Amino acid sequence: MIGTKRLAGVSVGTQYRWLVALMVVVVSGIGTDGVSVLPWVAAVLVIDVVAGRVQRDLEPGALDGRRRQAMLALSLAGGLAAGLGLLAGPSALPLVVLPLSRAASALARVEVIGTALVWVLAGLAVRRTRPSLTLLDVGLDVRWTLIAAVTAAGAVWVHRTNRVASEAQQSATANPAAEEAAILLSRLDALTSDLEGGLDPATAAELLLDALGRPGPLARSGVLIGGAEDHPVPLALRGVDRVPWGDPLVDPGAVGQAWRSGRPATVYDPSEHREVRAVPLRASDGSALGVVVQDVMTTAPSSPWDREPLEATAARLGPVIGVALSFAALRERAGFEERERLAREMHDGIAQELVALGFRLDLVARTLDGPQGSDPEKAGEMLTEARGQLRRILGDLRSHISDLRVSVRPERGLGATMTSRLQSFGTTTEVVVGLRLDESGFRLPARVETALYQLFLDVLADVKDGGATGVDVDLTVVAPDATLRMRHNGKTTFSPARCTDHQVTAAGGTVTVDTTDGLDLVAVFRTPQTHTSPVHVNEKVPQPS
Repeated sequence: MIGTKRLAGVSVGTQYRWLVALMVVVVSGIGTDGVSVLPWVAAVLVIDVVAGRVQRDLEPGALDGRRRQAMLALSLAGGLAAGLGLLAGPSALPLVVLPLSRAASALARVEVIGTALVWVLAGLAVRRTRPSLTLLDVGLDVRWTLIAAVTAAGAVWVHRTNRVASEAQQSATANPAAEEAAILLSRLDALTSDLEGGLDPATAAELLLDALGRPGPLARSGVLIGGAEDHPVPLALRGVDRVPWGDPLVDPGAVGQAWRSGRPATVYDPSEHREVRAVPLRASDGSALGVVVQDVMTTAPSSPWDREPLEATAARLGPVIGVALSFAALRERAGFEERERLAREMHDGIAQELVALGFRLDLVARTLDGPQGSDPEKAGEMLTEARGQLRRILGDLRSHISDLRVSVRPERGLGATMTSRLQSFGTTTEVVVGLRLDESGFRLPARVETALYQLFLDVLADVKDGGATGVDVDLTVVAPDATLRMRHNGKTTFSPARCTDHQVTAAGGTVTVDTTDGLDLVAVFRTPQTHTSPVHVNEKVPQPS
């Protein structure tokens, strides 16, 4: 067992060469050469091992520089040792297979030719020093040489095959996480494209009913969504305008049974000649989604074979509805925070201004028809002020609408988005705006762009609330670093405490605020300089604009 483990790290080609060396030793022991061949066998083996270390981790045919020179020198030395081994007798003839097969396994033609040439020259030299070594003696060991050559050829072939397979495996598993992520993203994109109707739950439910077809002119069907203890939500209906079945939470019929038990149910009503079939819908993880109902006219109860298409269709398209529902839930959660922010801003801004405008109009009414008489001149002044206030409210409303319409989209950079928004802001508020941009050709990460743009909008809102007459914006982007500086000359509600919980701070930036004279705000993103491994952020980074 130990020997097997030790040989596990030795290549097949090296094991074959060792086998050839062992064969030479055995043949010389049987013959007349005895142990005189052992030193030459040892020399050739040592040279082969050293050559193997030089060849390790090198691509076939790519030996270059010092390693190529070392490989050539070792191959020639191996050929020389194998040729001089003939001094011990003709049984050493197969030793030449070791350096030749080593050079051949590296796909080095110069080494193969040089090794063969050196071996021939060494053999001729031995022939001159040993006249007793006749061609007849050499011929007796030709058969062993042929066997050794075939063995070495097999070793070279196995070596090349194993190396190619190893390289393919290493290439396939070079970065398994990246490969798996690429496969998942590619598969998700393909699946989304293949899903008819995309990821809309209602469309997915309609597709399920389309797949079921309509068994008859009076057939009814529907998809009800919800948990076993939840009130159902009709996602799609066919043949009716409203849900014709009872509440599944208390209904004893097929819909209620399937809803509460999670198993298919069928109930036949002979008085109306109708059969209601209900099959649970499940997501890909097996969780309950609701039920699909098929209500048909029939003169006799159906058989399990008749209900099989309904169950098969529910099992096939249930996961599609599950994916659509999950996507809708994620989209709803993503938009909840933004809706809360807009609702808060409108309540604190536009709503309060409308209340104030209402009070002003009440004062105008009292001025025109009050207990002390009418004062049209004063009422006209108040109406003029009310008209100006209404104009400001409308400008604020347009600004909020612009906030909803304008965002940092993948096809537009942060600078272009700020420019468009600032132009609209200056037009609607008559505030003098100034902008200086210095952007590189690379975009910031999406979370950084979103955080900076949100801070930009917050400062613009502060400009309106503070009655500023001018605002200056200075944006410098050298991705992944960025600096945003905004200044205005009005009153401000910004403070260091307010910026602590801002999106910029949450995204890794810093915000400094100076309220000595109006507002002077600076937001900075800097990439930390470190020699450790980079932190990989799981987010989509926009392409260069």
